[in-house]
Amino acid sequence: MANGSDNDEDRLLPPTERRLQRAREEGHVPRSRSLTTTLMLAASAAALAFIGPDSFAAATRMFAAALHFGHAEAFNADLVARQTHRFVLDGLLIAMPLCLAAMAAAVAAPLVVGGWVFRTESLMPDFSRLSPMRGLGNIFSITALADLGKVLLEATLLIAVVMGFVYGHFSELASLSALTGTEGQVHMGSLVTSAFFFIVLAISVGALLDVFIAIWRHRRALRMSLQDIRQEARESEGDPQIKAKIRNQQRQMARRRMMQEVPKADVVVTNPTHYAVALRYDERRNAAPRVVAKGSGAVALRIRELAADANVPLIEAPALARALNRHCELGEEVPQALYSAVAQVLAYLFSLRAAARSIPRTPLTGIEVSVPPGFDPLEAVA
Repeated sequence: MANGSDNDEDRLLPPTERRLQRAREEGHVPRSRSLTTTLMLAASAAALAFIGPDSFAAATRMFAAALHFGHAEAFNADLVARQTHRFVLDGLLIAMPLCLAAMAAAVAAPLVVGGWVFRTESLMPDFSRLSPMRGLGNIFSITALADLGKVLLEATLLIAVVMGFVYGHFSELASLSALTGTEGQVHMGSLVTSAFFFIVLAISVGALLDVFIAIWRHRRALRMSLQDIRQEARESEGDPQIKAKIRNQQRQMARRRMMQEVPKADVVVTNPTHYAVALRYDERRNAAPRVVAKGSGAVALRIRELAADANVPLIEAPALARALNRHCELGEEVPQALYSAVAQVLAYLFSLRAAARSIPRTPLTGIEVSVPPGFDPLEAVA
């Protein structure tokens, strides 16, 4: 998963979620063999606790029947073959619950760490694992040291548990020979089951440690360098230069669409050279005038030119132009606080139309329009 150009010293950053997901898609997930073994033994111990007495009794009967035969059976090959076949089937039936419990645990173990991952590529041989230099590197590594410490801990715990169990049940083990066959079998089965549980408990500590080591090893192998993170960002979000070009094209397209709406406007409010806001009012569709174009600087100049060419009235109202440019977005209706100011402009415009006077191409001046306090951006500057 690491880039060949990056050294381990360069890859010091933790893996991102995208890198972890990509590793999972490729079949690289943390795995703990000790956990799988422990769960299999635990499932077998649980099954043994439930069916242990019956299994021991069935096994006793099977061995008694196998060892009880006469002269005729011993020298009859067909009979010996049939009895052997029957004893094998009986043995499989006795062992089947334990086998099924172990198999179920083995299938469920990956769900604890890593989850199920099905990849056919994992079945292909990897000849790079046969490299002697790679093998020597694995022997003298932090991973090998961690594995050695885990094995030593498991062995120490296992020896301690077995010795403690034998010491604590020494008298019971010594008295087994004095019991009858059935009593001895039952008591021996109970001791074996108890010892099995203690052994599973001992190796569970090593399995828990192995889980943490597996997760640490997995994330360590997927560490990233700063270059890896930058490359991933470019792959997931796109090249910044390309994104900038796309945004620029989108702005240009939006501006062209905006300019196409200027000839359809009812009025353009100006400031008189810095800002220009085009308004359109449709009584049947809108509750208030709607901003169809706005801008400052060169954009404002272009709006005024298009409005003049289309005979759209231009009205100089500096405070209102600044307020509309600041507080209104394209396609939105003017806010309620500016209704009165806009109404003054529209009323003045409609009065001119009612008088059938021609609308001049130069901005109309002389109209006093006031905006509510706090809406004119120049108030904050002042």
